[in-house]
Amino acid sequence: VLVSTAKLNEAVRLAVSVEAYRQFVLIQVVLDDDAVGIY
Repeated sequence: VLVSTAKLNEAVRLAVSVEAYRQFVLIQVVLDDDAVGIY
């Protein structure tokens, strides 16, 4: 049970990290579009 819980926690952390990274990239793309629009 302990191993399964550790694996589950690791999977959750990985999923959260991936989602956070996707949000960060999305923000960067939006900022880039705005910068292009300004110039």
